[in-house]
Amino acid sequence: MTTPTLLSVFVRTGQLTPAEALTVLEDISIARSWNANSYVRGHAHYLKDA
Repeated sequence: MTTPTLLSVFVRTGQLTPAEALTVLEDISIARSWNANSYVRGHAHYLKDA
């Protein structure tokens, strides 16, 4: 399971708020140079709308 998917599952199950998950995803994206990754951007969009 990928990190963005795992974060989305945590949001759906109430373990993280969308804002918390988005912060984690953004921090990981910077560390892993994922900023240009369309898969990660799609999950970020989902978390912003959740």
